[in-house]
Amino acid sequence: MSQIFFKRPKYIPSGIFRLLGKAGFQAVDLHFHTEYGMDSVSRITETLRKCQQKGIGVAITDHNEVRGAEKAWRLRKSVFVIPGIEVSAMRGVHSLYFFSRIGDCRSFFSDVVRPLRKKNPFFLPIALEELMEKARDYNAFISVPHPYGPGVIGIKKVRFPKLRMRRLERHFDLVEALNAANLRRMNERALRWARFIRKPMTAGSDGHTTAELGKALTLAYGSDIESYFASLKKGLSILMGKEQNIVIDAFHELVKQKKYFREARAMGKGLFWVKEHTREFERLGEKLRRLERKAKHPGSLFHSTEAQRQRHLRHYKEYLKLGGSMFRGKVME
Repeated sequence: MSQIFFKRPKYIPSGIFRLLGKAGFQAVDLHFHTEYGMDSVSRITETLRKCQQKGIGVAITDHNEVRGAEKAWRLRKSVFVIPGIEVSAMRGVHSLYFFSRIGDCRSFFSDVVRPLRKKNPFFLPIALEELMEKARDYNAFISVPHPYGPGVIGIKKVRFPKLRMRRLERHFDLVEALNAANLRRMNERALRWARFIRKPMTAGSDGHTTAELGKALTLAYGSDIESYFASLKKGLSILMGKEQNIVIDAFHELVKQKKYFREARAMGKGLFWVKEHTREFERLGEKLRRLERKAKHPGSLFHSTEAQRQRHLRHYKEYLKLGGSMFRGKVME
């Protein structure tokens, strides 16, 4: 069974990760997005440079897209890169697919994802279990990310009937129990669920900016991708990471949604994007209203002294001002 440490990996010297890598023990951010996804801004070259500096590996998992994974694979040099894709299926549920060979990743995208993306580029019109079954034909390692994440993106937020959920559980290999972009209680629920259904666990930053890379890591033995995932499937792994401050997380969310909407508009599907994401925004709104009822402002959720609260409130107002300016002008015209 995986061991979990809610500690920030940045406090561990990069030299230690590099030594572990040479010994075949890889520390990998198993959930990261790049500029080739519709909602991310991280450049491939900067991502690989930061991985090299930190001595860690990365799985490139753009939404319904593999160009970032292909480019990272070509330029990886000594960085441990895992080609992958995060697919948004019917009803908005996300699932992660990892591949030991870039050819399998490319074929899965061209044969399965791309034809469906033409009908709906945001949420593919296919049932989750059917998508997972098709992925098996391409030797994919399948994981369910942020099971209790905000909105409808997590498998446990859709409320599948019990019998269907049991069938789904037979299709995937791993559960993402530590997602740095989630709240602690969401990760704790994911951890309990993974243990209840006896599934091995992973960790990932779910980063959409380079600053988020490496916030959560999955450590396991493996000199190559196949042996690395063999260790994961046996539960021989260590998860390490800590959730981001909710205010910082909200800022990253603004950056993400700004690019997402721009990309949708460029495709001529701006209104379609708004319609498809309405359900997710409604859930997010409910969550923010609950937080607002619990505290006068977000800072009081994290700090105990009045001075800390006031400092946090000042930062919070600055982020709100910055976030508001991001959505003015051409984006919302």
